[in-house]
Amino acid sequence: MIQSQIRLRFRRLAESLPDAVVIVDKAGRVLFWNAGAEALFGHRTKEARALHFLDLADLREGEADEPFATVMDRLAGAWRRTEARTRGGERRLVELSLARWQADGVPLYGAIFREVSHCCSADAEPPLALSRDALTGLADRAAMRRLLEEALAQGEVGVLLVDLDGFKLVNDTLGHAAGDAVLREAAARLLGAVRLQDCAARIGADEFVVLLPGCCEAEHGAAVAARVVAAMEMPFSVGERLVHIGASVGLALAPLHAGAADEILRCADLAVRKAKTGGRHRYRLYDPSLRIPVAERQRFVHEFHRALENEEFVLHYQPQLRLRDRRLVGAEALIRWNHPTLGLLPPGAFLPALLSGPHAVAMSDWVLDAACRQAVTWLERAGPEFRMGVNACLTRLRSGDIADTTLELLARLGLPARNLELEITEDAVLSREEASLAALRQLRQAGVGIAFDDFGTGYASLSLLEDFPLTRVKIDRSFVQKLSKAPDVPVVRAILQLAAGFGLEVIAEGVETQDQLERLRLMGCAEGQGYLFGRPVPARDFADAWLRTRA
Repeated sequence: MIQSQIRLRFRRLAESLPDAVVIVDKAGRVLFWNAGAEALFGHRTKEARALHFLDLADLREGEADEPFATVMDRLAGAWRRTEARTRGGERRLVELSLARWQADGVPLYGAIFREVSHCCSADAEPPLALSRDALTGLADRAAMRRLLEEALAQGEVGVLLVDLDGFKLVNDTLGHAAGDAVLREAAARLLGAVRLQDCAARIGADEFVVLLPGCCEAEHGAAVAARVVAAMEMPFSVGERLVHIGASVGLALAPLHAGAADEILRCADLAVRKAKTGGRHRYRLYDPSLRIPVAERQRFVHEFHRALENEEFVLHYQPQLRLRDRRLVGAEALIRWNHPTLGLLPPGAFLPALLSGPHAVAMSDWVLDAACRQAVTWLERAGPEFRMGVNACLTRLRSGDIADTTLELLARLGLPARNLELEITEDAVLSREEASLAALRQLRQAGVGIAFDDFGTGYASLSLLEDFPLTRVKIDRSFVQKLSKAPDVPVVRAILQLAAGFGLEVIAEGVETQDQLERLRLMGCAEGQGYLFGRPVPARDFADAWLRTRA
């Protein structure tokens, strides 16, 4: 199942690339041919099935009768400049990266051709004489640093820091030769995932950097980061073995996040660390909250018990409304910290430190308890269908007793299970841990709602939704914001159609304008929350604004 999903994702990725992507078997026969290959070589897909790889580019060196598989094995995991031959006999200069893997025990070879003849002739040297990493052929740290400083001087640049997940285990178990083979192939895949004008560099044992000149929008950088993550998901072939590693990617944008080379690299490093702690095999965009000093994070951890005893933690509530008549249907509970010296802290300032430390379970349980108690006091005025939304962190789901603890709490307070909705993030979906799944199924069977928060922003395969007992998906605010610029956002429509197919309810987050509300309503979205209806406020203010009129 997982392998078929990975292959499908790879096919979609390859079909979307502008470069020529060709997959052949060990005999050189073409098995896959994308639109980029058709544009470069001039052969339609049906015609390509009759071609041999050496009809496209002759890579043999020395003996003319060198076996094809031997040639490909020798060159796999590296990149080179060569000539590609088109259907009309024209020769075009290309950069070629080769990869090798096995599918169901059958060796396959993948090639990515990127035309460079438009920027230099076959005899010309590249415009920059870069110092290169001896193993992969990519730019090395010194070259990357020089190019980064030049890009910063010219204007905007995106920086991706790519860290291979689990590479140390490959070295430790299979040896350094196997590790070197993985690094060469990873470099080739990296080149295949970026544009010609981008720079890919190896800066550490298993660390790479990609520079994206002219990248000023998070959406563009995120698209490249997603391609890199997808490229590294395919298994690596090492001898007779298939090795699965993947990659975590951090994305930072200059000058948005920083203007100096050291600072922007630091931002990307903080982002990739967040990607790793969030479950690996993903990318994360830099956020200023990641810069909270280690000492300050430790301070929050040390002050946790005092804060609990002094009742410094409070919940604010944001209304959730039915769009057709703006009728209150629920509220999301959001934590704040009334810190004695720092003032009212938003969750981004302290929650990452607490949820990644020893107090994650206690913090989560406090929020759940406080939110459920508040729901009990509001239920009579809010109506029997009112639901209280509470975020459930991955650490709490992994603890094993969240279902029993939650159901015991509901029974003790007399709150019907249908009036509680736990919100889970993509981390929980991607982890696919049996303990988490079992707990969610038990809660759902008891009547508790399960919502997928920030849906559509990450990498969770749609097919994984079948495994989770979801009742609702929450459309991420980033997609809702786009409704102000375009009358129809395909992602929003696709999420609504997908949810309908799975029998799920939908709520849109981040609704800020009447125009967004109307567009969502016309597209079939039933519920929404956002500043248009109300910001998160303390319990008393929420009750005054929403429950008095309801009563």
